[in-house]
Amino acid sequence: MGYNTLRSIFERIPRLSLVQELDKQGLRDLLKRAGVRNVDEISTNIKTQAAHNLDTAYKDLDRFSDQNIELITKRDPRFPERMKELKDCPPWLFVQGQPGLLQRPDFVAVVGTRTPTEPGVRTAIELSTWLSERGFPIVSGLAEGIDAAAHQTSLDFGAPNVAVLGNGIWVVFPASTSHLRRRIVEEGGAVITEFLPNESYQRERFVKRNRLQAALAFAICPVEGAAQSGTSHTLRFAEELHRIIFGVRSKALRDGPMQTLLANRKHPVFDLSSATDLRKLDDLLAPHLQEPAASATGDLPRLFVSTIREFERVVNSYEVSDEQVDKLIATLRQSWEKRQS
Repeated sequence: MGYNTLRSIFERIPRLSLVQELDKQGLRDLLKRAGVRNVDEISTNIKTQAAHNLDTAYKDLDRFSDQNIELITKRDPRFPERMKELKDCPPWLFVQGQPGLLQRPDFVAVVGTRTPTEPGVRTAIELSTWLSERGFPIVSGLAEGIDAAAHQTSLDFGAPNVAVLGNGIWVVFPASTSHLRRRIVEEGGAVITEFLPNESYQRERFVKRNRLQAALAFAICPVEGAAQSGTSHTLRFAEELHRIIFGVRSKALRDGPMQTLLANRKHPVFDLSSATDLRKLDDLLAPHLQEPAASATGDLPRLFVSTIREFERVVNSYEVSDEQVDKLIATLRQSWEKRQS
């Protein structure tokens, strides 16, 4: 059985384990009401393969534990309240990382096309930097392009991060953002999905994924994208949920299809190069901020906090000599001077 069938069954009974306790006729009736095909075959399998299926389930739970994955349902107090506003709220979420993070009320979704322009990427980085420096947690879809730029930036600035997948939790897609997924989990964020662990990516699942991004966030910024695109689906879901919606332009990115679409729908578009617009954006978002970003340690810029954390991990894991540290410092200086020239 796949996601839709299990969801249909789940919504008809108080707990899924009841399936094992029903007699054969009761089980057949339940499966019929849930719209299951091949009722006789599946009900027979459930009854005759119960021990095998349970053993498989325990092995899966062990794998979940090893990979820091939990399954939370709508009945779990850690299930995000905002997501319950959806007409088709998912019955469960597979969460890798920190489920408690999902309760934060101040997520900003930064989304956009998988094939951005260079100005679009630079603008996504600029916006995500501004948000992260203030302490806003960022949610996006872990796709290539704008999503990846938003995740990378917020991680570099030490901001909380949630990635919403359009596939199962055991499926790594796309491979190009797998390093970001690993960092999100390692640095206190969460990767979430409603789909079953081994379910692969499909076009319609990414549309469903987009509604979860819109639901989890209180504000959504589509940075760049076509008027008819996956990003526009997120915009539509956000409008249905009455979320704050805004666009951005910058010195690099002026008015494109997304900025025009937002303006036509009466959503504000802020110029990141304008101090006046940034104050207006701050006035719009700041009342929802749960807690401002903690001050950086000493004179160290926030951008390098994660770099120092990684350096500390290395020197604590291996024997590092003074000479090696001196060479590292010299190499960093050379890289900086080369960039400046």
